[in-house]
Amino acid sequence: MTLDPFGHSITDTTQMPKNWGERTGNRLHLKTKKIAIYNLLLFKRNSVYDSYKVQETERLIRSQKYVTAVRITHKLAGVASDSVDVTIRVLDSWSTIPRFSISSNQVSVGFKEKDFLDQVSNWNIVLQIVFMMAQTEMTLLTRFQISRILI
Repeated sequence: MTLDPFGHSITDTTQMPKNWGERTGNRLHLKTKKIAIYNLLLFKRNSVYDSYKVQETERLIRSQKYVTAVRITHKLAGVASDSVDVTIRVLDSWSTIPRFSISSNQVSVGFKEKDFLDQVSNWNIVLQIVFMMAQTEMTLLTRFQISRILI
């Protein structure tokens, strides 16, 4: 389960966003897709439970820049069962970074989305206004960068 970055807790399943700011931030946030987390798992469904692989998976997920916290828990599937159910709770991090700069002849406003297209790319959008003696020039700059390709 992937949780939005504001108002949720890894340990308390009842904690919810309390105010307008938290709810708005969560609506604007691009949520991490399940496949991004599944690609990091070192264990598979219906395989033998290995606590070392579970701990390493938790460490690996936690090391991702789009994750604030992670908790992996397990419980017996039934009273007389030899199976366990594994639950993964991931708390997303806020991934949109506003940008602003001003100088004597230029104003730039924009944002950088670190987790565009499920954590494989970065997207920068900047509106740049340059003031010159007799004219004003407005430019929209955008940069899209793929940092890794998942296979």
